[in-house]
Amino acid sequence: RMKIRILGTGSWGTALAQVAADNGNDVIMWGINEAEVHDIEVNHHNSAFFDTPVSDKVHASMDLAILKDADILLVAVPTMAMEEVLKKALTR
Repeated sequence: RMKIRILGTGSWGTALAQVAADNGNDVIMWGINEAEVHDIEVNHHNSAFFDTPVSDKVHASMDLAILKDADILLVAVPTMAMEEVLKKALTR
């Protein structure tokens, strides 16, 4: 069981999170959109992008501290935000 952390709560991050959770991994997503993070964490949906539910094994947070114990880090943020997000993630 791998600890997979995903930067990004958009459609790509959510899809990767679902596949990782379906394969038995410990999955936490990080995002900056409070509504999306809440939707994923509390409602088990990402209704901004999908009609289907997200596994209750997928979690979401706005705290970069989730990265501290990651076995695998997946980056699923828009290209224009990549530099800023990675700087934040690496200097936390």
